[in-house]
Amino acid sequence: MKIYVNVNAGHDGDGTKERPFRHINDAAKTAMPGDEVLVAPGIYREYVNPVHAGTEEARIIYHSTEPLGAVITGAEQVDSWEVYQGNVWVCRIRNSIFGSYNPYTTLVYGDWYSAKADKHTGCVNLNDRAMYEAVSLEECIKGEVYECSWVPEESVYKWYTEQDEEKDETVIYGNFQGKNPNEENVEINVRRMCFMPSETGIGYITVSGFNTNKAATTWAPPAAFQDGMMSQDIFVEVSHGPTLIDNNIMLSEASVRFATQGVAMVDNLICGALTCVGAGTTWRYTPYHIPHRTEVMGFMTFLHGDDRFYNNIFVQKWHPEEIVRKDASGNEADLEKWTAGTWMFDEYPTYEEWISQFDFTKPANMRQLEEVHLHGHLSVWMEGNVYLGGAKACKNEKNGLTAGDDRNDIRVELVEKEGGYYLDTNIYDFVGNFTDRMINTDVLGEAFEPEQRFENPDGTPIQFDTDYFGAHRDINVIPGPFAGAGNSLQVKTFNPRISYCMEEIQKVRA
Repeated sequence: MKIYVNVNAGHDGDGTKERPFRHINDAAKTAMPGDEVLVAPGIYREYVNPVHAGTEEARIIYHSTEPLGAVITGAEQVDSWEVYQGNVWVCRIRNSIFGSYNPYTTLVYGDWYSAKADKHTGCVNLNDRAMYEAVSLEECIKGEVYECSWVPEESVYKWYTEQDEEKDETVIYGNFQGKNPNEENVEINVRRMCFMPSETGIGYITVSGFNTNKAATTWAPPAAFQDGMMSQDIFVEVSHGPTLIDNNIMLSEASVRFATQGVAMVDNLICGALTCVGAGTTWRYTPYHIPHRTEVMGFMTFLHGDDRFYNNIFVQKWHPEEIVRKDASGNEADLEKWTAGTWMFDEYPTYEEWISQFDFTKPANMRQLEEVHLHGHLSVWMEGNVYLGGAKACKNEKNGLTAGDDRNDIRVELVEKEGGYYLDTNIYDFVGNFTDRMINTDVLGEAFEPEQRFENPDGTPIQFDTDYFGAHRDINVIPGPFAGAGNSLQVKTFNPRISYCMEEIQKVRA
C-alpha cells in the first residue's frame, strides 16, 4: 500500500493520494510491512517514530518523492531576536517547547569524551551553518576566532545560553557579526532525534532521499546509545576488526570514515574519499572480542592498518576544490584529503616489510621494538583495484589499473526513471578487459588483534563469487560490485538497492 504525506496540503488527511497526511509520523503509526510512504517536498519539523517493523521480504520504505526535497529537521525557526549589545542579540524560549529533553540544559558528555563538559547538545544555526557555542556571555560578545576550528573564519559566530528559572525560559544570546537574525534563517535545535524508532527491534526500514538535519544529539561513543548519524556512506571507528565491507555502491563525497583498523573492502564501487585514515584513535584502549561472541577478549590501542583492499573501483566523482569550497575551507591539506583512492596508505608497510622488523631467531627485545609497537603501522594489502578519474593508488597496489585520469570523462550518476533507480555510468568502458583473481576468506587472512578470520557468522568461509544482485562471478573476476558489464536487472519501485542496466542506461542518456 502507498501512503502519502504532504506538509503543504490544505488540511490533514488519511494518507491517501487525494487526502495526504501532513505529518510523516502519522504515516509512521500506520505503515506496515511492504508499505511505501511517499513524502512530498517541504520542511517537516517533527520527530518520526516508526511503530511497526518491516520484514526481510517486505521492508517499509519512506521515500522523498524529490531527492532531498523532503526535509526532516530537529530545529525550529526563531525570529524574535532583540538587540542586546553590539553584534549580539538575545531571544527567550519557553521551556515547554522542549518537553522532557531540553538541549540547552543537557550537556555533551560520555565515555571517552575528553573535552570539558561545558557544551550543550543544542545549537544555533545561521543560514544552515552551525554557530559555535561560547562558555560565557563575555566570550560570545567578543566573538573571537577559535583557532582549533577546522573553519576558523566561521568560528566568530558565537552563541551562549543560560536559564531563567523564575520564568522557566531558555535564554539564548547570538553574535551574528552584523547580520540581523530576524532577516536571516536562524534555527535552534529542539528535538533530540529526527527519525528513529523508540523501541528496539523495529527494523527492515528504508529511509530514502531525505535531507535530515539539526537533531540535538549527544556524544555517541561506540558503547553508548547511538542517536545521531554521520555524513559518510560508512563510518567505522575504533574497531580492531574483522570488519568486512563488500559489494557496495558508495556515491557520497566521503565513502568511509576509517578511524579504525582490521577492515577488508572487497568488490565495491567507491566514488568518495576515505577520511580520518590513521587519525584520532591511536591511544584509545578499546575492546576486541572472542570470535563470534560478545565477551571481551582484551583491550588494545590502535596502530592502524591491518586493512585489505581487493577488486574495488575507486572514482574521483567529486572535485576536491568543490568540496572544500562548500566546507568554507581552502588549504592544500584539505584539498588533498578529498582525493579518492588508497593513496593515504602509502606510508603503511606491506606484510613482508612489517614482518621483516622482527627476528624470530632471537629472544624479543621489547625496548628495541618500542618504535614498532608504539608508533609503527600494521601492514596493508592492495590488489586488483581500479582507479578512475584521478583517483590515486597506494604505492603498494598489486595488479591494479589506473585509467581515465580526467574526472570529466568518468560518469557515475544515480538516475530515477519510471519508479526505479539506475546507475548511469561508463566506468566499464575504462575497466575494459581488466580482471583479477577471486577473493575468499583464505586470501583475506586474519584481523591482527582478535586473530579472527573474515568469515560468516557461523564460522564458515566466504567465497566472494556473487555480486550486488546475487549474480554469479565466473573465473574472470571484474572489479567492482557487478559480475558483468552487461547486467540487465531492474528493481521494483523505490527498492533501496540500485539497478545497473546497460541497455536502460543508454535509453536514459538518450
